[in-house]
Amino acid sequence: MKRIIQGLALTLAALLGLQGTALAFTPAIVPPPQAWRERYQSFSLKLASQYLQQAEQDNQIVSPMSLYLALGMLAEGARGQTLTDLQTLLAGAAGSPFGPDMAQLWDSAYLDGDIARLIPANSLWMNKKLPLKEAYIQGVRQGHHAEVFSEDFADSALSERIKAWVSRKTEGLIQPELQPSPADMMMLINALYFQDKWLIPFDKAYTQADVFHLADGGEKPNVPYMHRLDRDTDYVRGEGFLRADLALTGGGKVSLILPDEGITPAELAGSPERLSEALTGGTREQGNVSWQVPRVDIKNSINMNDMLTALGLGSLFSEADLSGISDAEATVSQVRQDNRILLDEVEVKAASVTVIGVAMSAPMEKPVVVDMHLTRPYMMAIYARGGELAFIAAVNNP
Repeated sequence: MKRIIQGLALTLAALLGLQGTALAFTPAIVPPPQAWRERYQSFSLKLASQYLQQAEQDNQIVSPMSLYLALGMLAEGARGQTLTDLQTLLAGAAGSPFGPDMAQLWDSAYLDGDIARLIPANSLWMNKKLPLKEAYIQGVRQGHHAEVFSEDFADSALSERIKAWVSRKTEGLIQPELQPSPADMMMLINALYFQDKWLIPFDKAYTQADVFHLADGGEKPNVPYMHRLDRDTDYVRGEGFLRADLALTGGGKVSLILPDEGITPAELAGSPERLSEALTGGTREQGNVSWQVPRVDIKNSINMNDMLTALGLGSLFSEADLSGISDAEATVSQVRQDNRILLDEVEVKAASVTVIGVAMSAPMEKPVVVDMHLTRPYMMAIYARGGELAFIAAVNNP
């Protein structure tokens, strides 16, 4: 195995395909089932390709679903060009409503069983000193299942309360350090938790340590590998890759993509079309698949500002129109995502947390420049800590 299969390849197919009991939105218009899936997959591939083609040496994970749900809450209050840009990315075309798509995604993906779970959770944390429009608050609460918190953003203990909420929603997998500034207007958070078990577990007796070959040519020794032989099963050969799936008890799957020798995961993700080919294309064949899969516990944190700008959302960070949220001028200060994936012989766990920070963006007044050039005699006063004048001097000959 040339390089560890990236986190997206481990989860994207499962996230797009899970079915289960849902907390349903109630949209006025429900688009045809396949149409919303195609629009969401298009968004997912654009995001994943933009991120994975960076070819970083560290592990890379991104959750299209978590970002999609978080941006949906922001879009509830977006207007003008900002709304147009969000519609273009999320719904595939300017002017297209994406609320029904988001509802369909939530309804399809939500699963809360005894073994298999995929549970999204939304929250709005608002600065009680910078009030938001009531219509926006109700829209996020009712249309996006968001918990709403009104907080003092100057309270240093707020960070611990946010961390506790995130930890609770991700079963302790992610505990980010998030401390809003008193100048921040609000913080939108989506937390996404996934767990399931292999339909056929790996036998721990066959787990053995072996070498992992790093992208830079180095080697990492003593990596624990899970082993299994699946007879008469499907696999896919494509241009530059080999792909096979492992089924999960909840109806989803983990799709593993191994690039050919000399090809990197970044090359397979070089465009949305190339990534789509790696995830769903190729020629299906049947035979025996000998698995050697590393046990993993990988995590990352991504500042998504530049990535979203490249995807056409630059208006979020410069001249955002968020007038549906507040009458005060505001802009998105940061979009951040924290992720974690764990695989062992029995189960798969994953979590993602997307945070969107919105801050005041009042126009800066041009400062008045005063020349305090002490090039002639001047006075100097020194005061005690109680404000008492302790010294005063005229400096005539420094």
